[in-house]
Amino acid sequence: MNPAKRPAVISAVVVAAGKGERMGGDVPKPYLLLGGLPILCRTLVRLQNQILGLREIIVVIRPEDREGEVARWRRQIEAAGATRLVDGGPTRMESVEAGLHAVAEEADLVLIHDAVRPFFPPAQAREACRAALRVGGAILALPVRDTLKREAGEGLIGETVNRTGLWQAQTPQVFKRDVLLSALKKAKAVGLKASDDAQLLEEAGLPVQLVMGSVANFKITRPEDLELAEALFTMEMERD
Repeated sequence: MNPAKRPAVISAVVVAAGKGERMGGDVPKPYLLLGGLPILCRTLVRLQNQILGLREIIVVIRPEDREGEVARWRRQIEAAGATRLVDGGPTRMESVEAGLHAVAEEADLVLIHDAVRPFFPPAQAREACRAALRVGGAILALPVRDTLKREAGEGLIGETVNRTGLWQAQTPQVFKRDVLLSALKKAKAVGLKASDDAQLLEEAGLPVQLVMGSVANFKITRPEDLELAEALFTMEMERD
């Protein structure tokens, strides 16, 4: 088969290495229950069922969770699609790097996703994969709709920020494997601390395509987010 015509091989890196301090409680966010299973498992099942060409899912975990929540739910995590569990680092960039180095060399694309975004829109995620093949990188994102204010200090408004052209980044974020590896190497060389994965390509002067995301693709961060997630999960189950 002509290599240019074969289907793209996709590896997913699911980042589940955050502390989740804003959620409160003793259980890390990825292992909080959503419909009776950890949020992480719900996210993995969606990826496994909806991303065409997905060959593996690398889950990046906190080392301190390995003997706790990971051990407790390991059977369910593997059944949901996890191929390999690797230890992350103290920053997102270090955790993504750990996952990236665990990806199979034959992968054309690397899809990076937050463990606690279980409601990503599958069609848009697949479009991001197609866009990444064309451009080198693509992310799901939403145009900023609300008025933005910059604080002047002490909780007082300093100014209104022009939201024209501003987008709120989401995941999945998808990149050609070799492009992402090269951008990561350059970022480390200059000491860049990227807040998201697309920033690695931005700083290297490489293009990243914006793909329309969804308001349902929120990151479960606070207790009220989990309540909303339970309501959405119930709606999905009833619809199916």
